[in-house]
Amino acid sequence: MNTVSKEILDEIEVYVKTASTSGADSEKFIEDNTELDDKWREIISAEKKKIFNKEGSVNVDSLASFRRRNVYVSDIYPVSDYSSPFSIQFLKDLFSFSNPFRVIKDYIKERIHGECIGNRKLLREIHELLEAEGAIDLLEKYPVRGTPGNPYMFEHKGHTYNYRWARHIYFINLVRNNLKEELTSLGKFISMDIGCSYGIFSYLLKSEFPKSTQILLDFPDQLIFSQYFIRSLFPNAKFKNSFDFREKGKIERSDIEDCDFFFLSINDYDLVEGGAVDMVSNFFSFGEMRREWFEKYINGDVFQNAKVFFTSNRFESAPRHEATYDCDLTVLDYPLNKFEKKLFAVNPVYPYYLRGYILRYDVRPLSSQYFDYIGVRNLKN
Repeated sequence: MNTVSKEILDEIEVYVKTASTSGADSEKFIEDNTELDDKWREIISAEKKKIFNKEGSVNVDSLASFRRRNVYVSDIYPVSDYSSPFSIQFLKDLFSFSNPFRVIKDYIKERIHGECIGNRKLLREIHELLEAEGAIDLLEKYPVRGTPGNPYMFEHKGHTYNYRWARHIYFINLVRNNLKEELTSLGKFISMDIGCSYGIFSYLLKSEFPKSTQILLDFPDQLIFSQYFIRSLFPNAKFKNSFDFREKGKIERSDIEDCDFFFLSINDYDLVEGGAVDMVSNFFSFGEMRREWFEKYINGDVFQNAKVFFTSNRFESAPRHEATYDCDLTVLDYPLNKFEKKLFAVNPVYPYYLRGYILRYDVRPLSSQYFDYIGVRNLKN
């Protein structure tokens, strides 16, 4: 799926215009949030050039292939269509004669670069993990092939996936194994994914729990891709944007529960009233943000009143021997004691990183491993 329908493009253009007129565009966001860490300030500024044409309209080609072009985030691996040595796509591209030298270069890189070789091994190991966890049915039910954004994909044992996709298949299986009864008891629950990226987890959670409402929270420009991704997969769903509630000055539960997906800009997090959200999730980005932002989220009314918390983050954001992120957060800063533990475990999907050379690679330990946590509280209230 690498086209953008006129209907979806029109909705996104309205969103962009509304963001601009309400002072919530990316440039204003950077200006207003001086405590934003340098990494994300640079990303927001750089990615803007990929998202918009010079006259300010959305770049449709970038939108249609945002995953292939690594706009804002990367699916990590594969990085080409040639991860399989017997790639039919390689032959098609080669004999299209559009750019045969680039095709051959990319194919050879896949075969001889150690990082590519190691990542293929890692993806096979993750497949074995998903088999052991009883999650293969989810990989079959939700293949990455054909999903919006024109992603690269790895094929193994009849399944198509990439690293980011497999990671979220693992997460949704944790929900199924640890929260199915609790979430079902809530009925039409509302879930907020903080730092949703383009929305894989929200897509999977909505698919597994169709009566739920998903709030996708991220930077204003990132939500452009979330909207394209989600609107393409759920064309008949009902959508809302937080910009439409700025004049009202608050977002109540009743404003959210009558839709399927609610796109929430980071700027508008404080507009959401306590008790409006049942479940809060965050994957990796809590551990990447400065303490000011982290505390803004966990001390906010949304988090303080949430009944379910699901997160996967680093034990230590900036270890002394390798200060990976510009923050001082550790697992001890997470308010896990406010919930009844359903799961606490070392995340097995990101076990190491690779350093690649020609025809070989080194497996390097992470500066900090990741923990998975699921907790619940006050489910009967």
